[in-house]
Amino acid sequence: MKQPRSIAKKWILKELKEHGKLTKRELLELTEIKESTMNSYLSQLIKEELVESVRVSGKETVFYLKEN
Repeated sequence: MKQPRSIAKKWILKELKEHGKLTKRELLELTEIKESTMNSYLSQLIKEELVESVRVSGKETVFYLKEN
């Protein structure tokens, strides 16, 4: 697994590992990262193939660690 360089990215991955599937809202509450920053980091983590996402209802998307 590639290792992200950002402390914030590591924090996001830690929360996903600890809690399993989380919405962006839940991640924002757990980490206190700004929403614009969270959006950017989640996009990067998906591109880096560390995180996957699935839309579950309406506008809500769930994020989780990608399995190797």
